[in-house]
Amino acid sequence: MPREYVEGLIAYLESRYDECIEKSHEAMQRAPWFYQAKILEGDVNLSRGDQKRDAGDRDGALIEYATADQAYRMAARIGESDPLTYARIANVWKIAMFSELYGSGKDMALNRQRALDAASDALKADPDNADVHVLISNVCRTWSESEVRAGRNPEEWLDRSFESARTAIRLRPRNAAAHAVLGASHQLAAQFAIEHGQDPTPAFTQAVDELERARRLAPTHDSAIMNLANCYWALGEFQLSHGQDPRHALQAGIRNLERAIELFPGFANLYNNLGNCRQDIGVWEMAHGADPVTSFEAAVQAHTKALQLNPKHIYADGNLGNDYACRARYKM
Repeated sequence: MPREYVEGLIAYLESRYDECIEKSHEAMQRAPWFYQAKILEGDVNLSRGDQKRDAGDRDGALIEYATADQAYRMAARIGESDPLTYARIANVWKIAMFSELYGSGKDMALNRQRALDAASDALKADPDNADVHVLISNVCRTWSESEVRAGRNPEEWLDRSFESARTAIRLRPRNAAAHAVLGASHQLAAQFAIEHGQDPTPAFTQAVDELERARRLAPTHDSAIMNLANCYWALGEFQLSHGQDPRHALQAGIRNLERAIELFPGFANLYNNLGNCRQDIGVWEMAHGADPVTSFEAAVQAHTKALQLNPKHIYADGNLGNDYACRARYKM
C-alpha cells in the first residue's frame, strides 16, 4: 500500500479534499496498479457533490458526481474483479437520481439506468453481495417516487424494490439498510394509496415496523432515522386530514428528526420537515381549542433555519409563509 494513499486517506477523513486528491495522484504514480487510490479520489468528488447538493447547488453537485463516476470507472478498469468499484459507480447515480427528484428530473431515467447497469456488473462479480441488493432496492424506490410525482403507477418498480430488499435481508438478516429501504418503499406505497383513495394504514404499519427495526439494529443509521421521521410525519398528515388526532405520530416524527439533526446539522430538509410537523400540531391545536402559538413559533424557527442553510429551498420558503398565515388566522 503506497504511503501517499495512507496520507490521502487521512486527509479525506479530515476533509482536506485538495490534499487528498493530490496524494491519490501521487499514489497512482508510485503504484499504477493500486486502484484504491482512484476510488479515494472518487470518494472526494462524491463528498463534494453531497455538500453542493445540500447547499442547493444541484448543477454543481451533478458535475462532482460525474467526476466521481470517471474516477470510479478508472478504478474498475484496473480492479475489474472487485464488486465495490461497480457498486460505487451505482451509488453515484443513485445519489444523483435523488438530487434530481427534487430538481428538474430531466436525467432521472438515464441515471437510473446507469445505476442499475453498474449494480448488475457488481452482482456478476459477487451475486450474494447484500449491499448491492440494497443499492438496487434504493434505485427502484427512488424511481418509484418519481413515478408517483408524475402521476403514474409505481407498483412495478416498488415490487422490484421490495424484492431486492428482501433478497438482501435473506442474505444478511440484520442488515439495517435493507430494512430501512424496505420500510421506505412501504411508506411510498402508503402515499400512493392515499392519492388513490385507498386505506394506507397497512402500508404505514409495515413501513413503521421495518424502519423501527432498522433503527434498533443501527441507532445512527441516517436513512432509517430520516425515513422513519418522514413516515411518522406522513402518517400524522393523513390522520390530521381525516379528523384523527395526529399528535402521537407527529411527536414521533419530531423525535426522529431531532435525532437526524444531531447527525446531520447542516441538512436543510430536516429542519423543513421538523417545521412541517410543528405546523401540523399547531393546526390540530387551533382546530380543537388549544393555544397553537408555541407550535407555530417552533415551526417558524425550524423553517427559518432551513432557509438559512439553503436559501433556495422553495418548500421551506412556502412553509414559512404558511406558518405566519396560520399564526395570523389564530390571532384574528
